[in-house]
Amino acid sequence: AKAVGVALLNTAVESYKLGRGLSTGNQAMDSLMIGVRTVGAQIKSLGKGFMLTGDEARAITTEIVMLNGALDDATAISQVGELTVVFGVATGEAANLHKMMKAVTDSTDEGASAMQTQIRHLAKAHGVAPTAVMQDIAGNAMEFARFGKDGAAGLVNAAANARKLGLNLEKVVGAGDALLDVQSSIKNEMKAEMMIGRQLNLDAARAAAVAGDRNELVKQIAQQAGTLAEFNQMSVPQQRALAAALGVQVGDVTKILQAKAKGVNLDAKVLDNQSKQLTESEKLADNMN
Repeated sequence: AKAVGVALLNTAVESYKLGRGLSTGNQAMDSLMIGVRTVGAQIKSLGKGFMLTGDEARAITTEIVMLNGALDDATAISQVGELTVVFGVATGEAANLHKMMKAVTDSTDEGASAMQTQIRHLAKAHGVAPTAVMQDIAGNAMEFARFGKDGAAGLVNAAANARKLGLNLEKVVGAGDALLDVQSSIKNEMKAEMMIGRQLNLDAARAAAVAGDRNELVKQIAQQAGTLAEFNQMSVPQQRALAAALGVQVGDVTKILQAKAKGVNLDAKVLDNQSKQLTESEKLADNMN
């Protein structure tokens, strides 16, 4: 009982300190609100299977307020906390990603939470660590928000597939940007064809880049890269020419081809079915608990 009392006193003191900086009205009431939300977020977090400290909850509150402009907006502390504690996303990036998730769904914390769950399920269906995918998405939050709910789901697939190929989402976005410079892209494609002695067809990759379809772009790059045996027989200038045509680096092509040699599966339909099955399994497990 004494320990609980000390903890509550500490929460009250720290909430008062934070309230002095964030309050825009009645400081006492705002400090009380911070304290209540801090404790509430900690309880919710325990229910989700992770522990959120008071300091973490208050740091998240600060980031949400700085991002949205008002203390009243700090309503998703446990959800942002899950991004930071479970998925290792930096606090500022986590608050920003949550805001983007709200924007591409129904503008509610519940919608953002559902999107967060979808990302976790898709990553698991791909056989990729959800932490890696979530961090990738967080680091490219603006890209995530650009294409709305449907496009965001495709970007999650792209992030997971990129990880399976040894890349990350930033590499895919960079390749797309390179292919969008159509004149230079065609020039690099023709140069690579001359040097490696085989025909490339990057029209579909460029079309995917124009459409913002990062998942299709990942698949096209992997398809056009060829085989590991072929790549290993190329000279350094040939390897560089092929990589430039694909919009990536030589090391990236090597990773892609090594993954292909292991038989990675980039089929979205198969993965979507796996994700649905996984979701149903998890729901059943939750109901049994």
